[in-house]
Amino acid sequence: CEHGLWSYDGGDRGCLLKGPPRVTCAGMADRRWLERNDGTPWYSLDDMARDFGCIAQLGPDGCGIEQQIESVRMALAERSAPGECNEGFLRPDSILGIVLISDEEECSVADPTIFVQNAPGLNPALNLRCFYDQHLLIPVNRLVDGLNAVRGPDAPPTVVAMIVGVPIDPVCETRGDTIAGCLLREDMRYRPGRAPGTVVPACTRTMPEGSISEAGPGRRFVEAAQLLGDRALVRSICNADWRPAMEAVLELIQDEVRVCFPHRLQLDPDTCMTDCEVVEVLRHAGECPAGHEPDPDRPFEDGGSELWRRCIIPQATRQLVAPDVCGAPQTSGWYYVPAEQSGIEGCNQVLVTDDIELEEGSILRVECPARL
Repeated sequence: CEHGLWSYDGGDRGCLLKGPPRVTCAGMADRRWLERNDGTPWYSLDDMARDFGCIAQLGPDGCGIEQQIESVRMALAERSAPGECNEGFLRPDSILGIVLISDEEECSVADPTIFVQNAPGLNPALNLRCFYDQHLLIPVNRLVDGLNAVRGPDAPPTVVAMIVGVPIDPVCETRGDTIAGCLLREDMRYRPGRAPGTVVPACTRTMPEGSISEAGPGRRFVEAAQLLGDRALVRSICNADWRPAMEAVLELIQDEVRVCFPHRLQLDPDTCMTDCEVVEVLRHAGECPAGHEPDPDRPFEDGGSELWRRCIIPQATRQLVAPDVCGAPQTSGWYYVPAEQSGIEGCNQVLVTDDIELEEGSILRVECPARL
């Protein structure tokens, strides 16, 4: 809250949190985010899941005026600048995925008068000002412009998922380019609730112990999703099972993943094959996964404290379907798609068929008989 007004002293000002108050999460003492890559010590998915489960339990404490989108923008803009608390979080080649979870209306503040109790002309119930005094809030189009400006025009896309107060209905649980009808629903209007200082919820959920959880209409979230178009996804926070929502979030991110190979391979125009090999290097000396073959010429490589197994992934067979156009793979394995066939300008791709399972933490290498 602004300068500690309205019962909550302080605020994080966009700094990423290491965990809940008064709780130390394992592995988070000297960092503000979770990270897995080849440049850091080995960090298993189990350890990452443990740490995420800890830092995600932030609880309901905090300011009642919830500035969801502006807090994200501040974390990714001002607070990610050199010398700031989140420096290093944004990587220039990464896809930025933002997941917002809220049972309240989006309430990013433009005028701090909203925090003043008994302010003349404002709703006397502080928690209703986000619904009925929106002239004090940052307009939604400016919030979206701020999110889009976090990355430069040449950066990979930003995708936004919102698990918020909307009815459990396909009209509202969809992507931003098809969500306009949600705002026309009666249960998405702001209407006084039965109890003082409340609004009629957009959705409710019966909790396991029998209590009823409610979520106010998140109209500003839906408006933001509309402006973001197909890069935004909305789901209802009142769903009893969030797994389908999180799977939809992953699909949203996967739709934007464009992994480009930085070199051009020689593709035989008659066979759709190259003279290269794709090697999966396992971080142990055990057996190769199903569908792989041990490298007969170089079975292992030095992994430091132990030998790492080298496994060759077979090259999938394909056939020409048109001049200079290779068809879909007909067998399991990897295959090369040059930029002119990938549909992505300047993007050569090395892909594997869906049935090829890669081991967690392994390293993939493309090895050719001549320099690329």
